[in-house]
Amino acid sequence: MKPVTVKLTRVSMTQRRFAIRGKAVKAGRVARGSTVAWTIDRAATVRLRVQRLVKGRWTAAGTLSRKAKAGRSSLAFTGTVAGKRLAPGRYRLVVAATASGRTSAARTIAFRVVKG
Repeated sequence: MKPVTVKLTRVSMTQRRFAIRGKAVKAGRVARGSTVAWTIDRAATVRLRVQRLVKGRWTAAGTLSRKAKAGRSSLAFTGTVAGKRLAPGRYRLVVAATASGRTSAARTIAFRVVKG
């Protein structure tokens, strides 16, 4: 019997350049926060690892985890991880889904946090 795998597709982010929500941001200059969306073929836990580019290397900035039903799901991403605001800079999200002990192929999205 072939093991059941999870298919993670259509990973997207509404804004790839945004300021952190909660800070004073001038209207019309830059978006505050973003929404991350994905599609999975079965109910799974979706893990979003946030990594920051520091001196040419990707370092861990934190992890977000959500349980999601089969189909299209989304998450409002405010730019805070583990209660801390991300500093301005270049980041990426590495998104993977896990169900029944099997993990999907990871998808990566680059984004930038800017000053408001």
